[in-house]
Amino acid sequence: MKDTPKGTKLSVVTEEGEYEGLVTMIDKKGKISLKNVVSLKSGTKTQMMGIQHFFPGDLVQVKVLQGPKVPNDKNSRTQGKSIFCKHTKPLHLQKSKFLESDQLNLNRQFVRSSGSEPESDTDATGKAEEVSDFDDENAERPGEPKVQNGDGPVRKKLPPYKIYDQISDEFHQAIKTIKAQFIVSVSLEGMNISRHGKLCWLSVALKNEIYLFDCISLGGRLMEEGFQEILESSKILKIIHDCRRPSDMLYHLYQVKLRNIFDTQVADIMVFRARHGGDPPRYVRSLPECLNEHLNMNLDELPLQRVRVSCQETDEGIWAQRPMPRALLMLACKNVSYLRSLRDILTEKMMQDFITGVDVYISSLRLFQI
Repeated sequence: MKDTPKGTKLSVVTEEGEYEGLVTMIDKKGKISLKNVVSLKSGTKTQMMGIQHFFPGDLVQVKVLQGPKVPNDKNSRTQGKSIFCKHTKPLHLQKSKFLESDQLNLNRQFVRSSGSEPESDTDATGKAEEVSDFDDENAERPGEPKVQNGDGPVRKKLPPYKIYDQISDEFHQAIKTIKAQFIVSVSLEGMNISRHGKLCWLSVALKNEIYLFDCISLGGRLMEEGFQEILESSKILKIIHDCRRPSDMLYHLYQVKLRNIFDTQVADIMVFRARHGGDPPRYVRSLPECLNEHLNMNLDELPLQRVRVSCQETDEGIWAQRPMPRALLMLACKNVSYLRSLRDILTEKMMQDFITGVDVYISSLRLFQI
């Protein structure tokens, strides 16, 4: 077996079960290392991440299922990685060719078919208002993402949200509630999220409700009245998708240093590397792409904010509109609502190698014949 070429597909049977994968190495002592390994335990296929090693003493049977793939081009290299690769456009650029540039302004995306602007959810007094988008709990929400489970697509409902645009008793109660949490989801909306931009909304999602803080109305007092303590707390885990620009903005504009962050984009990269032999992805995934990949949500059902590079200030300026269109409020809610579910599934996937290692430990001595 030690002369088996790389890329050969093997079936390996041990006392624990049957596995299939591609050969990466077989050493002189007979240890077999496979990638893209699939476990066939209990008659179900389970993808295992990373390189899996099988030692001679554990092997019951080894079969060759398929030889290595031979390139069609006779002159192509058979060993090593090429320094050249085919350039492919990311998903958002592929879709852009079907869009008319004069129709991309965000103001036009959220206008109802009747031509009138949706009403804002902020009341005239400026106090926090709790809004549930639908009165019927069981009613389907148009355009809302579906979460896939074993029984088919299930529509995941958004929790109600509250808007805070002034310092009040309701505001202080919201801050107190957030401080009592161990895990919260956070998202920033505004124009050019960076040290050179303007923060318009700060969204926080708990398990059963969402808080939307109007940063234009609240200004720097939002941080002074307790939110800085939340963002810098080492006891509260903040889930954010791609924290680079938010961190830059919060530090330079508000002197806030983010701590205890779970970044779902970083977690997605870690899962990708574990599945592809340590190779990083060519492009990092946006939040809608991660929701589609890990929670099986349909990209067409998720709101995709389109911003022209040459008109960024104009297109993102809609976040500064007051009163705020309901569609944009729902977009802000969706940008933060699903982060907790995404974090749970990514954590499970990152722990897969650890779980497999524990399973090996559980049975290693138990199955040993004394």
